[in-house]
Amino acid sequence: VDELKAAYDREECPCLEEYDPHTVASLLKQYLRELPESLLGRAVAARLEDACGRPSEAERLQECQRLLGEVPAHTRLLLAWLITHMDHVIAREADTKMNIQNISIVLKQKRTAGKDASPPIPPNPLFFAYFHSLMVN
Repeated sequence: VDELKAAYDREECPCLEEYDPHTVASLLKQYLRELPESLLGRAVAARLEDACGRPSEAERLQECQRLLGEVPAHTRLLLAWLITHMDHVIAREADTKMNIQNISIVLKQKRTAGKDASPPIPPNPLFFAYFHSLMVN
């Protein structure tokens, strides 16, 4: 993982096929955990969590779509690629041992220097489902 991270820090493009998938996954998880704050920003991330708790499916989808519209275009593009990748990982659950709940656990809140830090993406499985339906399809 350190070798790959160093290559990316040097702005190189290593061939990921030469590495074990677990190493590549570890690098992605490390990258996401080292972000200074949530990709969505704390305010939007918290409101998305609330939106996932709305009583009806239509309300959840509408509110998630509205909130994602507040996210800068470059962040939405990154999120779309991350969700697409995670969707592929989940689709190969028999090989990866990663389902939507496991992916959510990986992204759960971390502790940094004794303080809670925002997760890079809300760790709610509903978020993945709604985001996927809104942006990936």
